[in-house]
Amino acid sequence: MKFCTDCGNKLEDDAKFCTECGNKMPGALPETARAGRDEIIPVVTFELSGKIERAKPKSRKGPVIAVVFVIIVLLAAAAVVAGNLYFDLDFFPFNLFPAKTMTAAELLDLGEKYLLDLNYEQAIVHFEKLIEIEPMNPRGYTGAAEAYAALGRVDEAVAVLKRGLEILPDNKRIKTILDTLQ
Repeated sequence: MKFCTDCGNKLEDDAKFCTECGNKMPGALPETARAGRDEIIPVVTFELSGKIERAKPKSRKGPVIAVVFVIIVLLAAAAVVAGNLYFDLDFFPFNLFPAKTMTAAELLDLGEKYLLDLNYEQAIVHFEKLIEIEPMNPRGYTGAAEAYAALGRVDEAVAVLKRGLEILPDNKRIKTILDTLQ
């Protein structure tokens, strides 16, 4: 009975390789073997030393990071273009497509719509723009005041109504709402 010199496994006496670790036993293969009558073919033998290590795959982090970065840049560009095309957003640092100038009637309609939808912030934006382009329209002042008051910003509602009274001192509707708020 013999034992493997590498792992210590018990082997048959005529074993040429260890059945456990595959280690070659001394004298297992000759240096040459006869293939035919006079033809000699060298026999290639080799031994594995140490542990077999699995080849580590190359890191793909670089290309993945580059692709993610490109996607983020494209999405940001798309958001800027979409914002400029479809919305009148003033917070973009640049404007690729200048917003269409709205008429006083369009601003009034949108302000009223946002008031009815309880979207008071947008109502204020549109009524304030209406006041800028048509300061003689009392509904701009009263609409903005209603939206401010609905948000609990009574001081701003009073301020808007006072601005309206400076321009339209005889307007009874503005006076009535101002008296109600004070």
